[in-house]
Amino acid sequence: MTYTMIDNAVKTKTIMDELFVSTEKPQIESIFNKYDVEETETRIELLRLCMKVADISNFGGTVSLAQEYEGELAIFIEGSWRFLI
Repeated sequence: MTYTMIDNAVKTKTIMDELFVSTEKPQIESIFNKYDVEETETRIELLRLCMKVADISNFGGTVSLAQEYEGELAIFIEGSWRFLI
């Protein structure tokens, strides 16, 4: 069963707590896999919730969902957002 945001607030908080201390792509991917977060949109939303932003990517032109995820992931891994929350 694939995880969705409406499944459980406690599970969402647990995922976000684990994401918050993750600084490398393999760690983040492992968390998503551990909790069956397969949908790219859900992964993006969890990263944004953790960073406490609505949308941080300002890509020009048309980008695929996979490209948007990779961009959000790169910003998450870079980590400067941690100083703003």
